[in-house]
Amino acid sequence: MENKFFSHKIGSFFKELFKTGTGWITFVGAMILIFYTLMAIFAPQLSPYNPIQRVGKALSAPNSQFVFGTDNLGRDIFSRIMYGARIALSIAFISVGFASVFGIPLGLLSGYIGGPLDRILTLIMDAIYSFPGLILAIAIAAVLGQEWLILHYPLQSFIHLLTLEL
Repeated sequence: MENKFFSHKIGSFFKELFKTGTGWITFVGAMILIFYTLMAIFAPQLSPYNPIQRVGKALSAPNSQFVFGTDNLGRDIFSRIMYGARIALSIAFISVGFASVFGIPLGLLSGYIGGPLDRILTLIMDAIYSFPGLILAIAIAAVLGQEWLILHYPLQSFIHLLTLEL
């Protein structure tokens, strides 16, 4: 007889998960991701110092006052990492959102209609993937100037994420 309690289902899930070695790796990875996300969300409450203010001597080693030490301007590195996690996660979630909003409908349309549209979209995506991002950014910066590089590199990363759904 199958137990229908939610706690039993959770226990069965974890029992199956940890039967193999990859289950442990999955669990550890999930815990790191959850920790990183919680650290980013609660950075204003957890951060001991303002990340942009000078709070100590420049390049001080890790100690009881500064867990990761300070940078060359005397700013707390631990606080800067916590606030940097907020920015990194925000960019990741926004990129995945844009890729889902554009990539899923484009992929569905291409797969449903097929024919010339599918071939054209595949050709465009293959052309985008054929250029390594950093080399293309350097070449464009050489031609158009460094100001364009600031816009291009995030744009190409967005295009790569966008086309992952195709």
